[in-house]
Amino acid sequence: METKLAEELIRGFSLKDVKAAIEINKNNYLNTYRSLLELAKRTSDHDKHDDGLRALALATYGWMPTIMKCDDLKRFNCDNPVQSIKAIKTPNEAYAFIRSMCKDAPVNNSWIGTSKLLHFLNPNFFPIWDSRIAVIFGFTTYRYNKWDVYLEYTQFMHNQAAKFGSRFCGMAALIDDTYGYTPSDIRCIEFFLFTVSVREAESEKNL
Repeated sequence: METKLAEELIRGFSLKDVKAAIEINKNNYLNTYRSLLELAKRTSDHDKHDDGLRALALATYGWMPTIMKCDDLKRFNCDNPVQSIKAIKTPNEAYAFIRSMCKDAPVNNSWIGTSKLLHFLNPNFFPIWDSRIAVIFGFTTYRYNKWDVYLEYTQFMHNQAAKFGSRFCGMAALIDDTYGYTPSDIRCIEFFLFTVSVREAESEKNL
């Protein structure tokens, strides 16, 4: 994973970038994010089935340009994944949880979809991984859809949040004022990188 460009972008972030990032809110993107956070808060484990977790996974895929075709929720490798994920309180606990999972992603065989499910259940410690963001880290093929890549990305994002999270307070405040929720440092940084990647792709398209 190449981190130099991402580090430069995060280091150079300033308040002038906040409104530009918010403008990417097409198709009610930031409102639907809030709705999925609220759904995740209400999701719980069940003794006899995985319906709660599976329903949240299906809702998460409704936020994506693809559909969920399969799942194997046993790949979380724990009896109560919802409770376990929500209970994580430190970066090291998040890394340990990812390491304990099967290397084959439990949701749609996709670490992109799985990362989103993890994020909605615990947005403070699991960053969203996305094909747009992967470009910033030097990925041009589906090599980014791997367990070890997501683990490395998670560690990178926590390191960046520890160094530069305070710079994103303005973005968090603006989203809170406009949409009624306060995104985590991890979410603000990820959303900024996503926005940069989308803007670059649109610029290239217009050349």
